[in-house]
Amino acid sequence: MAFLARLATPPILKRARTSERALSNYLGISTPQNRARIARAISKIGSKSFSGKRPQPLSAQGFAGFRGEVCPVGNPHTSNHTHFDTPHTHLLYASLTTSPRLFPRRKTSTRTHRLQASVNAIPDPYRKQWRDLWRYEKAILSFEAAGQNGGTAFTLNLSSKRHKMLSCRADPTDDLRRYIAKELRKEFGHLPPFGFIFEIAPTTGKLHIHGAILTGNRSTAHEEALKRALARAGGKITGKGAARQVVLDTLTDGTGWAVYSQKQYDEVCSHLGTDKVSSVSNDLLRLAQDMHRERSLSN
Repeated sequence: MAFLARLATPPILKRARTSERALSNYLGISTPQNRARIARAISKIGSKSFSGKRPQPLSAQGFAGFRGEVCPVGNPHTSNHTHFDTPHTHLLYASLTTSPRLFPRRKTSTRTHRLQASVNAIPDPYRKQWRDLWRYEKAILSFEAAGQNGGTAFTLNLSSKRHKMLSCRADPTDDLRRYIAKELRKEFGHLPPFGFIFEIAPTTGKLHIHGAILTGNRSTAHEEALKRALARAGGKITGKGAARQVVLDTLTDGTGWAVYSQKQYDEVCSHLGTDKVSSVSNDLLRLAQDMHRERSLSN
């Protein structure tokens, strides 16, 4: 498999996009069998690690980014992965020392000065057409729409097994979205509007998500059902971390929660090998789009 190592070089990959035959000629192994092997190898490596595209930092999207601290939900799950800074780390500015308070039964929208500064640095999304918004801007508006409609904020810590599996996938965000959607349908009989953003703890490298969901029910029984569904989607954790694998709170500050959730954007992109680190369901996106349309007209 020595020839696979040579596939990792940019000139080779550029040729690969043109033709597997051209690549096999370039490598001097132009046989039908080797061309088939090259095609299979390209299909595997071209989807993620060797795509040639680096994740784009938020600062390059007109957003003053920020570095973060340990997730507010306590000690997440155990993982073998280690956190590494990316070349974009120097582009991330202030450190957030407090989240918008994600603790059960606690209603508050208090922002720290640094979180408020980060929110203020976001370009006004209502001055842009919906189709021109970046993915992170749509995620922020979606969380805000969830908060305006009585949504629930959640943090989900992933099991070690789920962490490892998602870290090796070409589209980990869509994979986790499918897990969550499946478990929510199983628990409630339908799919509530929801969205989430990957984050990685800066001190431990442990992967988790922050999200927003509209369940339409605030009863204790309903919240317990939501916790069960999310825990199954994230891979159930046993031991000390099990009690705080899923944390819920009333979402009173959707914008602040979304901005806080994206403070480790570059690190997450580097860890997962993709800049697609957030997901929003179609129903929640429609709510966000309607809110964006109304507020854009009023500006």
